[in-house]
Formats: sequence, structure tokens, C-alpha cells
Amino acid sequence: MSSKNQTKKYSGHLLEQKRENIRSPCLNRALACHIQSTFKNKET
Repeated sequence: MSSKNQTKKYSGHLLEQKRENIRSPCLNRALACHIQSTFKNKET
């Protein structure tokens, strides 16, 4: 019973995160660019 509740809470949190991403696409893009550059640095 409690585990089911935990999953519900978690999925709700994910939905909230998605809403945040939609609200700030610029921040999302910057983060993606940062991650890409980090991976590129690791390759070289």
C-alpha cells in the first residue's frame, strides 16, 4: 500500500519537473549544451 503511494508521489514530482522544463526552455537548452561540452571534454 505504501509503495503504491510512493510511486504516485514520484510520478507527480516528474510531472512537476516537466512543467518546469516547459516554462524555462532556455535553461534546459543551456543545461543540454553544458552536458554536451562536458562529454566532448571527456572524449579528448
